[in-house]
Amino acid sequence: MKPTHIIAAIISAAAIAGLHSCDSGIDYPEPKLVVEGTFDSDGFPDVILTLSVVPDDRYTDISEALMRWATVTVSDNDGNTAILTGAPSKLHYPPYHYYTYDIKGTPGHTYTIHAKYKELVAQSTITMPRPTPIDSITTAVPADNDTLRALTVHLTAPDDCPAYYHISTQVYGHDRRFLPGTLGTAETHTPGEHITIAAMRGKTSTDTIDFVPQMPVGAKVAIRLERVDAKVYHFWREFGSAALFGHSQFFSSSFSLPTNIEGGLGVWSPQGVSTAIVEVK
Repeated sequence: MKPTHIIAAIISAAAIAGLHSCDSGIDYPEPKLVVEGTFDSDGFPDVILTLSVVPDDRYTDISEALMRWATVTVSDNDGNTAILTGAPSKLHYPPYHYYTYDIKGTPGHTYTIHAKYKELVAQSTITMPRPTPIDSITTAVPADNDTLRALTVHLTAPDDCPAYYHISTQVYGHDRRFLPGTLGTAETHTPGEHITIAAMRGKTSTDTIDFVPQMPVGAKVAIRLERVDAKVYHFWREFGSAALFGHSQFFSSSFSLPTNIEGGLGVWSPQGVSTAIVEVK
């Protein structure tokens, strides 16, 4: 059996890994910092920091990749810098994150994340796009199923195209936080264009029931339309394909996810956010 290089990126309650088969005898690369960082417009930075791992004697448990003693900062183009606090969190998986309320997201501002652990350094700089309003959300009944509904988000492309979008959803009473919607990405290069994006549930590695992407009738669902940078869009597009079509819920198929992290892996996403809450009927 050929050894496999596993780059473990912990993303929104799903551990997604890029897999690279290699010939026997080739050394594994050194671990890198893996960043999952979001920063909503009119919100605050939220970061999970882990370490890429390889399947050898040094790492036997995914929890060993969790970075609890790193230094994480977020700065803006006005010269403001905030040091993030690390703390346990029941809303995250792994159950630990870095956060701050000292810097608030403003569309059009540029934000840099800098993470350091021992000799490892990872950073990224992204300008937060302006949010796009949600025009409407429509409901459809899947064939031969009266207990589920398919939701679709409708929006109008803004004047400052190109624009790139990602959908996150949260089913109240089931999801503890927003999860990346299955295949919930879209891009447009034409101002005024009508865009539709499916708003489906996020797939996680911790569910104990069979995954169903449609929304259950009677549920209260929050839908977040996130306008993101082009590199972030490409990350989420590949993430969605890997999560849906990978050979298991825990590891993706045989390719690496794109990244916008210098010196590391993962994604840093300052994003313009519009949110709607619907009752599925």
